[in-house]
Amino acid sequence: MNSKAIFRTLGLMTIALVLFSCKKTVKEQDSDLIEITDAVIVPQEFSYKYSKNKDEISLFFTRSGDSLIGKLEYHLNEKDQNIGTIKGIIKNDVLIADYDFMSEGIKSTRQVVFKMEDDSLLEGYGDVIEKDGKVVFADPNQLKYNEDFKLNLVK
Repeated sequence: MNSKAIFRTLGLMTIALVLFSCKKTVKEQDSDLIEITDAVIVPQEFSYKYSKNKDEISLFFTRSGDSLIGKLEYHLNEKDQNIGTIKGIIKNDVLIADYDFMSEGIKSTRQVVFKMEDDSLLEGYGDVIEKDGKVVFADPNQLKYNEDFKLNLVK
C-alpha cells in the first residue's frame, strides 16, 4: 500500500470514528422527567516520535474516546523499514492495537502495545504467539517496556 492509499484510508477511518462516536446520554431531572442529549466525543490527534543514531520510529493516531486509528513507521538503521496502520484501544494509559504493515513486500499483522507516560510512549515487548493469523503477545500483563526507544510527543 502506498502513502497516498494509507492516508486516504486513515482519513476515511477518522470520518467513520467521528460519525460513530456520538453517544446518547440520559439525565434525570425529576422522577417523571428524563432529558436525552447527544454527547459528541471530539477526536484528538497525537504524534509521537523517536529519533537517534539513524533510527526513527513515528506514531501518529487519532483518538476518539477509547478507540484509536493511525499510522506507525519503523525506520531502523540497517534493518527493513516497516510502515503501516494501527487500530485499537487505549485502556488504563496503555495503547493496544493491531499493526498492519508491509515489510520486504509481505503484508503482516501483529499486536503492538505502548504504555503512556507523561508526554511519551514506551513500547512493550514480550513472548508472542500466532493467533487467528496475527502475532499477539502471549501474556500482555508480563510485558517489559523499552526505555531505549522512548517516543516523545511532538508538540
